[in-house]
Amino acid sequence: MKRLGHKKSRTGCQRCKQRRVKCDEAVPCGACMRHQVSCSLQPRTSMSGQQESTYGPALENNHGSGLENTASQEDNVASSCEPPSSDVASVRTPGEQSLVLKDPVPYFSNFLHGIQYGRVEEWTLDLELLHHYTVVAYRTFTFWGEVHHTLQYDVPREGLQHTFLLQQVLAFAGFHLAYVRANRRHFYSLHASQHQGRALSGMRAALTGGVTARNCHALYTSSIFLIICAFATFPNREVHNSAISPLDSLVDIFALTDGISLILKASDQYLREGPIKGLFAGKTGSVPISAHLQILVDRLLALEPRISSQSLDQDEEDTVIIKEAAESLVNCLLSVHGNNSLAASVELRAAFRWALRLPTRYLDLTRRRNPMAMVVLAHYCVVLHYAESTCWFFEGWARTVVDNIMGYLAGSPSREFIQWPLSVMELIVAGADESL
Repeated sequence: MKRLGHKKSRTGCQRCKQRRVKCDEAVPCGACMRHQVSCSLQPRTSMSGQQESTYGPALENNHGSGLENTASQEDNVASSCEPPSSDVASVRTPGEQSLVLKDPVPYFSNFLHGIQYGRVEEWTLDLELLHHYTVVAYRTFTFWGEVHHTLQYDVPREGLQHTFLLQQVLAFAGFHLAYVRANRRHFYSLHASQHQGRALSGMRAALTGGVTARNCHALYTSSIFLIICAFATFPNREVHNSAISPLDSLVDIFALTDGISLILKASDQYLREGPIKGLFAGKTGSVPISAHLQILVDRLLALEPRISSQSLDQDEEDTVIIKEAAESLVNCLLSVHGNNSLAASVELRAAFRWALRLPTRYLDLTRRRNPMAMVVLAHYCVVLHYAESTCWFFEGWARTVVDNIMGYLAGSPSREFIQWPLSVMELIVAGADESL
């Protein structure tokens, strides 16, 4: 009796016929797909563009140039980073006869169809940047072992969940490579800037949804690296553009610190208990203030009454803002010693702390070239100057900004108040008029 619902396969593939099983006659058939083998129903296209059956001519007794040509082809395919279009490849014998070599690993062909392949240069460069970060760059602005561990392991791991942080880490590594490899400075700076741009876009998108217990760790760490990278652009600049004011550039960096302040206020407890808590490690309590910074404190305290006397013709509130900026710098210098940390130098922590506390109005006064606002900033540059010995990304900023301020104050009575910062940075002969 004829079986109901049974249809005999007469045009099935060769393998199903040999196995005496029913073929579903799909192209390729389901049985061949399950066993991850080639199916005779599926036409194959050789690299020469001609269709070949799965059971094309075999390459026999060819242990010479034919295999060498195959190896060369594989190198070309790998270098272009494009998958083979099928599981066969056309090779030529010394007699120029086209033969077909079956793909030795046909298994992956079933999964690689339609995949977009990136350029090898792009992802190998990213791996170079990540390797440089985890081996060298993470050590360049901190001394404490626990912070080292957090930067080397915890920060990249957090970056896997928040890619904007990973992009920011790659940017930092790129800028450091540009700094240490002067012969390829432009190359690494360019790629660092590209990662920086992507990181900024990701941070903006994350901030749109607000600071949360989940994203605050990545946002805080990204903000720190963002500011460091902003500083790092200066020592990596091969040709300094005279149209770009170093003074305005520094004020622009100060404006970036607003983000850190907001994140700290919104999630301080989460940050100190979460995956990057190691960044807050190394507290040692109070230590005596460094002698060179004590001199700076004394200079600032002597400067405060002069701010009032030099600002009689300006808005009283502006005078208050400038005096508070000077007082804030003194407080920052004292507080980093009163609450010392082995995680970073006192100069680095004072430089960041003062920037975090600056009101927007002081930044506006500096942009408007208020003389006494620039005088206070010149004294802050002394902190940057001292920090250069341990922070490569500060290199060159202090001298350039103070030199810029000196030009703006030419012919102004306020110029005498920057004589000491100029002498510290050896922009004038030591021993010149340093009454302040």
